[in-house]
Amino acid sequence: MHIFLTGTMRVGKSTLLRKALKAMNYTHLDLGGFYTVSLPSDFSSGEVYLLDASAAQPEYNRNNLIGIRWGAGKYTSFPAAFELYGAPLVEAARGRLLVMDELGVMESQSPSFCRAVLEKLDGQTPVLGVIKPKSAPLLDAIREHPRVRVIEVSEHNRDQLCEEIVMRLKRTP
Repeated sequence: MHIFLTGTMRVGKSTLLRKALKAMNYTHLDLGGFYTVSLPSDFSSGEVYLLDASAAQPEYNRNNLIGIRWGAGKYTSFPAAFELYGAPLVEAARGRLLVMDELGVMESQSPSFCRAVLEKLDGQTPVLGVIKPKSAPLLDAIREHPRVRVIEVSEHNRDQLCEEIVMRLKRTP
């Protein structure tokens, strides 16, 4: 079984994911997959990077820069970064658990990346991820996948969900 967390912006989805990893005593050595991180920049509200979940030290460079946020709902995406960096990263992902934090609408512009993500969902390694509550081809395919359980995170339930996530992932063969 794969678990994807969803909910409104800044409700704590990624924080909950990291809390579950800590509760299972997972380190970067146990993980495959990716984290998406937004860093403020001098010229925009944030540069968005795709980071290797298995790396001890994150690298921020033009190869894994996937987008720039310009403010309220405006962004520029770089589909080539998903194709050239993201797809090979997902395809090569190994570990006891695959992290996919976070998937949104930009990824749907990259056929190779989308294909790699969906192939991992057909595999045996459990996935713990975060998806935006929006509609996009990749996000909709994840929600409809028979081996995916989507959990809605809210301010009211986020503190109780860690135990449920850990129990569900431990039951995964």
